Amino acid sequence: MFYNNFMEIKRFFIDRCLCDGESVTITGEEYRHAIKVSRYKVGYRLILSCGDGKDCYCTITSIGKDSFSCRVDQIVKNENELSKPLALYL
Repeated sequence: MFYNNFMEIKRFFIDRCLCDGESVTITGEEYRHAIKVSRYKVGYRLILSCGDGKDCYCTITSIGKDSFSCRVDQIVKNENELSKPLALYL
């Protein structure tokens, strides 16, 4: 299997939250960016995020014509996310 240990692990955005060990299928623009642009292969790792403050570290398990599947290996809290709401004053 291929591993992108030599590459930066990129973050991709999805519209639903995931559970540890879950398998997920990615389509659309995120598929195009990961597979066609970044040329990710089976075995490569990536981060999936749904905006809930957690990062899902995943491994690509299969690639199809217009989608790819990956397995959630680990879910960790994103330390870069704001822990409190941000108030802006004008």
